[in-house]
Amino acid sequence: MTLAILSDIHANLEALQACIERLSPVADRYLCLGDVVGYGPNPNECCEVIQNLHCVAVVGNHDQAAIGQIDPSWFNPLAAAAVRWTQEHLSESSKRWLLGLSEVVMEDAFEAAHGALDYPATGYITDAWSSTPTFDLMKRDLCFVGHTHVAAVYAQAKGHQMVGVQQISSGGSVELKDGFRYILNPGAVGQPRDGIPRASCAAYNTEARVVTIMRVDYPVQITQRKMRDAGLPELLWRRLAVGR
Repeated sequence: MTLAILSDIHANLEALQACIERLSPVADRYLCLGDVVGYGPNPNECCEVIQNLHCVAVVGNHDQAAIGQIDPSWFNPLAAAAVRWTQEHLSESSKRWLLGLSEVVMEDAFEAAHGALDYPATGYITDAWSSTPTFDLMKRDLCFVGHTHVAAVYAQAKGHQMVGVQQISSGGSVELKDGFRYILNPGAVGQPRDGIPRASCAAYNTEARVVTIMRVDYPVQITQRKMRDAGLPELLWRRLAVGR
């Protein structure tokens, strides 16, 4: 079975469609790690696409802000402006769907949260130290997270405290070995922040126990034009072209 993994779509429909086109030939199921909305110009369309994929999905902090569960004042001014725009344009059906998402999901082979298991929607895992609380809380050997917009893998040998960290922004495969536990971030579909403007997504082959990070080209200029026409902050659409 191959699990296709999408995170941090951020209402970027063109990037989402490109990732699904890349993943669909191999995908048996989909997992969405949250932040379907926020920043981008197509929140309702992206919610609909994810719903139609029958994804296992968790809620992200931008999703929570869009439905009033997080005060926009917690965000930086540009992100807060995008939150307010999203709130004004989000349909009732999208709101209902986002309200129904859990912060954490657990299956036989993995568990997942948007940020971290200790703070599921808002926590950041960016290094070995910040990964420790999630490793301590894990009930499975594999946990998928997003939120940082940078693809990375964190590995910890069972019975040991030391954590190995590897960024995999350029794409590639990670073999999950016996005797280790892993936290895996697939990077961001809709707003990468690793200096590479291509969308990022992943596929997990559960039989081979291999996770493959994919970087996918999409028509960035179309998303930028939509954001500009919608009146979203200029820096938010300009950054898409540089992946920052």
